[in-house]
Amino acid sequence: MSGNGIDAGGTETALIEGNTLDNCQTTGIKLVNGSAFQAVRDNFVSRCGLTSTWLTPGSSDLSIHDCVVDNKTITRIGEGIGMDYFGWFGNTTPAGIHLDRASSFGGRCRDNIVTNNVVNDGPEMEEWLIIRGGRYRAINTTLENNSLALEAPPEDREACADSILAQGMQPSSWSFD
Repeated sequence: MSGNGIDAGGTETALIEGNTLDNCQTTGIKLVNGSAFQAVRDNFVSRCGLTSTWLTPGSSDLSIHDCVVDNKTITRIGEGIGMDYFGWFGNTTPAGIHLDRASSFGGRCRDNIVTNNVVNDGPEMEEWLIIRGGRYRAINTTLENNSLALEAPPEDREACADSILAQGMQPSSWSFD
């Protein structure tokens, strides 16, 4: 796969569920340009050059709001065909999930929930979550029961789930406004 795996630009009330996305150049699942009331759940995303999930106002600077990112398995971010692709753009840090900032107050990512996700650490991934700071950073976002596995598991979904259970990972909770 090249480019983005699933780009839900500007859509409302969509369900993105049960997908396996591998070897995306940039992003596995992208909520952009006013995406709202999205449910992103039970997806397996591997080997994306930049991130598995990106919530960003995009060039339209429209708010991403009331979305839920739930029960994703994320592995080997920063690898694959997109490795180092963003080296000459501003957003260059490979991470499990990105919450981007806006250029205006009305474009902020807001009122989103990121829960029950497992991010598997790998040699190229630098952060499990990036919340880009600044005046119009994401607000009213809840992060809960997300886990970081310190070793990358096997590539397929079933073996990955077994590895996660065997490690007995402890979930984390955090919310900010």
